Amino acid sequence: MPKVSDEHREARRRQILEAAMRSFLRGGFQESSMSDIIAESGLSAGAIYGHFASKSEIVAAVASEVLEGGLAAMKEMREPDGTPSHPLDLIQRLVAGLMERAGGTALPVQVWGRAVIDPELRAMFGTVVPAIRAVIADQIALWMHETCGVPDDVAVARGAELAPLMTGILQGGITQAELLDGFDLTAYLALAAPLFEPPAA
Repeated sequence: MPKVSDEHREARRRQILEAAMRSFLRGGFQESSMSDIIAESGLSAGAIYGHFASKSEIVAAVASEVLEGGLAAMKEMREPDGTPSHPLDLIQRLVAGLMERAGGTALPVQVWGRAVIDPELRAMFGTVVPAIRAVIADQIALWMHETCGVPDDVAVARGAELAPLMTGILQGGITQAELLDGFDLTAYLALAAPLFEPPAA
């Protein structure tokens, strides 16, 4: 029997995860069954179980895709002239990366809700969210120090203060974008711009 290549296994795994995402987007984590995922994927049950032992494993893998998808899109941002990009540009990149990997706002909201009762997802949050906050804090500090002339130690402290707040604003915006028709997520995030002004002397 010919050996299955790593590339083939990864392609199959991606096919399963994408099918699971579509199923979860329609029916949610709770209502979607393994039968639904199998039917959506077009693969046999054996092919699915060859990659994932249970629906819980698929849910965890999808959650990882959603959470780490946003993080993968984040890195220090600079303009073509070398000056730091505004922190909100980094936030918008995070949103774009998150929504591209998740296919919209519904899955992130579902993942956050399930993490309340799922210890594995809660632990995942405990790793990914601090990493996201760290990148946001660094961009804020870079912007304030190099663009606004704020002393480095003050800029670093301000970045550390604002990063958790921006994470909460981001989650709130994505939740509202999912639940409220016509909600403008870009305009909502832009309202945070005054937070990045230099602190009063």
